[in-house]
Amino acid sequence: MKQSNYIIIALFVFVIGCTLVLFISARGHENESYFANKEYFIDNEYLLDSINVIVAEQEASINIRSSDKNSLSIDYPKGEKEPDVLFRISNDTLFIPKVGSPNETYVNIHIKSLSSIIVKNKNSIRINSFSSDKLEIDAEQANINISDALIDEIVIQAIHSNISIYSTTETASVSAKLERESNLRINSAKNVGKVNIEKDESSRYSLY
Repeated sequence: MKQSNYIIIALFVFVIGCTLVLFISARGHENESYFANKEYFIDNEYLLDSINVIVAEQEASINIRSSDKNSLSIDYPKGEKEPDVLFRISNDTLFIPKVGSPNETYVNIHIKSLSSIIVKNKNSIRINSFSSDKLEIDAEQANINISDALIDEIVIQAIHSNISIYSTTETASVSAKLERESNLRINSAKNVGKVNIEKDESSRYSLY
């Protein structure tokens, strides 16, 4: 057999060996990550009827993102008692009361269409991977972060709340009324078409 053939065979074996090693390693890390997540969180999912409005009534940590189905899931620490899930739906509105400890329990909402969010009483809301023609936000004593979103128009009414719109968000228009020590931070000025802000003396906004 010619020397060149030996070289070709050796290279072929080397490539196959490396591929197998990388595959096994990746599967090992995947399983490791899976069990690590399961060590700390247990996930329960509930399918929802059609909704277009979310009302967060009491203290909770809530993640909202667009999806082709409506669902709500609860992440909570392994070994902890399963939190009571007391959400209810009336017409097209999803009402979410306090669910477990807000520092350890997370409510994840996947939604087809959302036009309005009403947030009260120290809720922490994260909106990401989200798209909508118009989103109205009515916040009182709340923290709201918007990222990785495509929203044509954002309308904000804030009382004693902190709202951040990050640079990964694109919107044609932001209108906001800020009252009682509210703060609005827009880090996506280059991705915002028009901004209209009304505020009292105790409130602040920044545009980067």
